[in-house]
Amino acid sequence: MSTAPDGVSVQLARALRTRDDARKHSASAEELVAADVEVERLKSLVNDRLNEIAVELDGLRREAGAQEVRYKTGEYTEVQYRNATADVRRRIGSLERLEESFSVLLLAETEADIRHTSGRPTVSLGVTSPAAVKQTAREELSRAREYVPRAKGLGGIPAPKWMLIGSGVLIAVGAVAVVILLIQSVTGSFNLPSLPSLFQRDGGTSTAPLTPASAFPPATTAPASTEFQVPVQLRGAQGVGSLYVELAYDPSAVELIRLDYAAMPAGTLSDHGLGQGTVSIGLVTSGGLTGDWVIAFITCRRAPGAATSGDSTITVSEVRAHRATDLAEVLAHSSNGHVNLSSLAVAAPTITFG
Repeated sequence: MSTAPDGVSVQLARALRTRDDARKHSASAEELVAADVEVERLKSLVNDRLNEIAVELDGLRREAGAQEVRYKTGEYTEVQYRNATADVRRRIGSLERLEESFSVLLLAETEADIRHTSGRPTVSLGVTSPAAVKQTAREELSRAREYVPRAKGLGGIPAPKWMLIGSGVLIAVGAVAVVILLIQSVTGSFNLPSLPSLFQRDGGTSTAPLTPASAFPPATTAPASTEFQVPVQLRGAQGVGSLYVELAYDPSAVELIRLDYAAMPAGTLSDHGLGQGTVSIGLVTSGGLTGDWVIAFITCRRAPGAATSGDSTITVSEVRAHRATDLAEVLAHSSNGHVNLSSLAVAAPTITFG
């Protein structure tokens, strides 16, 4: 299996570290020149990425502007407008953070310059802020309300009242059951009057046989276009300052759509690469990660022509981690993730430290 290249931000951090080491240990002129050339090459890639981001942002902002015009002219309701632009606004926010972070990388002359960005709360690649999380929650709530016309239950009764009515029925049934048990404990067991079975015809005594479980239709398979998310988890981290994770998957079974970073400490630098059958994720943070974390969510769907039964494995093929304090290597072991191709239920790939 071929190894996907590291994200450019991770590569640049390594190149700056290599050049720093070369300068500290009075390396030869050839080694210093080679280190400088590598840093400049990677900065050129960062600059190219910045240009790509600028082009994509321009297109997304035009699209958001067009949707806003439709809302202001009355073609959209507020809920429809927010739903129509939710993905665009999330993508714009993510790209804006990427743009700022890559700009900082472009100015870095040493690895310490990258670490010092931790004091800047907005410098992160793909980091979701608490405000963005709240905004996403509001958008999901708006989508849910669209499925309940006028937020009413059956017959125009508000849905919360139906919940109260249902709870009252359950409480009443429970009370009747308690009364019956008390009567039996005092008078002994007794038989309730027989009632015509739901399966009887015309109140007769001939009861139709129950349908065997095997005769019921099987559980429905999730539609082909249904999206699902695969979280990438850390367990028991102790001051992890840099992390590189590579995942492998079967592209004939699972199709990757995008990767979104979870909420991380302020100043975290992150980058990723999506290849055919591979995903690479790189993180650098000066404060270190301690405890349990979800570092990213990978949005996927079942690949066209994929089987609709069985499991597909998401393999953790490589993990490299170092401590924030002394850059010493941190040992970790991993467990693979799985996706059920029928229900699209997910078991997350997990990296455990210690």
